[in-house]
Amino acid sequence: MTEEKKDIIDAELVADTRTSEQQLGFRNVGARERRMLYQAEDTYVELLVPQEGHDTLEGGWLYGQFITPTDEAAARFEPPVYAVLVGEHGMTGAAKMTPVGDFAVPYREPGSFELLLEPKKGPTVRVTFTQ
Repeated sequence: MTEEKKDIIDAELVADTRTSEQQLGFRNVGARERRMLYQAEDTYVELLVPQEGHDTLEGGWLYGQFITPTDEAAARFEPPVYAVLVGEHGMTGAAKMTPVGDFAVPYREPGSFELLLEPKKGPTVRVTFTQ
């Protein structure tokens, strides 16, 4: 039996509050979390990354939304879609997305990670985050 190899689409960073909020004069300068927008072909991934050095021992949560703005884009990703967080020491958490693409994954290892958005059928979207 052979394992089916899934296509992977690497997402590219489009916007990051860490680098753009001061340049653009946003009022939320110094916010406790980092907001990022990635694009992967005709889809988008919005992330809310907790600040480094969580206030609690158990860590925080990585919140996000997988956005498929057209019917054609949505049709490429058969539900259920899972958000899988992979840190420096392997998988750290996973969550099933809501029908509108929202997800929350435990973020217990602050630092660099890969977020894999894995549908039942269709390509996997990979987001790479580095501090």
